[in-house]
Amino acid sequence: GTLADGTEFSASARLEVTGGRPAWPAAALTEARTGHDGLSQAEIGPGAVTAGKMAMLTVRITRTDGGHPELTPYLGSFAHVVAASPDGDSLLHVHPMAGAHPNEGMVHALFSEPGVYRVWIQFLDAGLLKTVATAVSVGPALASFSARTGDVGAPPIDKAFYRTFTQRLRTGARFEIPSLSHASGFVRYRFELGRPIGEALPIVTDFPLSDRPGHKVMRLFWDRVALADGSYVEVNGDRVPLACVFVSGQDNRYSGEAAPLIPEFVIRVYLVAGDYSCQGPLHPGWPATGGRKEAWDTYLYYEIRDPTIMLPTEARMRFRWAESAAILSDSGTPP
Repeated sequence: GTLADGTEFSASARLEVTGGRPAWPAAALTEARTGHDGLSQAEIGPGAVTAGKMAMLTVRITRTDGGHPELTPYLGSFAHVVAASPDGDSLLHVHPMAGAHPNEGMVHALFSEPGVYRVWIQFLDAGLLKTVATAVSVGPALASFSARTGDVGAPPIDKAFYRTFTQRLRTGARFEIPSLSHASGFVRYRFELGRPIGEALPIVTDFPLSDRPGHKVMRLFWDRVALADGSYVEVNGDRVPLACVFVSGQDNRYSGEAAPLIPEFVIRVYLVAGDYSCQGPLHPGWPATGGRKEAWDTYLYYEIRDPTIMLPTEARMRFRWAESAAILSDSGTPP
């Protein structure tokens, strides 16, 4: 509702009904990020959602017949998103921010507990009020990411743990390329993981920090995985197949540093075109082999500082040797 001074508010109450029995048994709720109300369809974009961590999710409105929705603001917003926790005790109401397209928006939402949340998306399409039911699965809080080890040495290396970073990369996103001299451009990508390259991967090693008391180390890890056919990066409408993803990471939890500006993890991601053997960024045998030192003429690079949401930051695009900074505008743009 809205108060006399224009302030918006919401209120909820829990009702308990006793006696009688349900007309039919309730079906178990499973994740379903797409739903529809007549011709109007709403979709919640990809991306893992973790309890207790802010999630950034794209909301996209389309038509089931392939037509374009006729969206107008409803109660002052592009859409309204309401989520109910699995036990019904918690209710979340958020409004999407403007996205890269008129029929898209991004919501920032904090889900307090794990489980499958029922999510309703309400909007006006061609003057008709639509309410679309979806469901989002929220994973448990990642306690293993949350605490540094103090004076305790680093635990044994668990390669499977570091492989999960590669497996949880966002499979699609869109970036804007700002420019002062001409119109800004865009980059977007979409990929599907294929086979890992090499049985020994990921490589994980500890780098001792001899200037600090105790057994302090910086744990470094590397991984590479081929990408499935159909994976691509698109620059201003020019689409190029992606061949593989390289991941280079730094785990600072055992370094003894707990300053706010030092993240627990720094994960560097390269989405590479053309390198179908996944041999790496440099030509083998250079300079004796001649030519350029570098082998990658087209790749998208970004960093991840929070593994609970895997949000790309510090992005840059090299396209046919030309490099540009890139700014994330949509963390899950559909193809």
